[in-house]
Amino acid sequence: MLSLSLVLVFGFFCLIMAAVLALCLRERKRAMANRGIDAKRDEQADNRVAKALFGAILAGALLALITAYLVFFRQWR
Repeated sequence: MLSLSLVLVFGFFCLIMAAVLALCLRERKRAMANRGIDAKRDEQADNRVAKALFGAILAGALLALITAYLVFFRQWR
């Protein structure tokens, strides 16, 4: 059975993935409405998506470290 702390880590992981997906879909919707009218807006949208993706990668790495600590280094009771 999973401990509460591992369930919380999994919940945060799902929350991060849902937030990134929502941001990417929102930016895609805006890009389809823009359709190359303004190149600067397209570039800004791409930058926002890239920042969200790289931020999620860093957050996922942090969650992996937390999970490793919880699984391997924490004393089970």
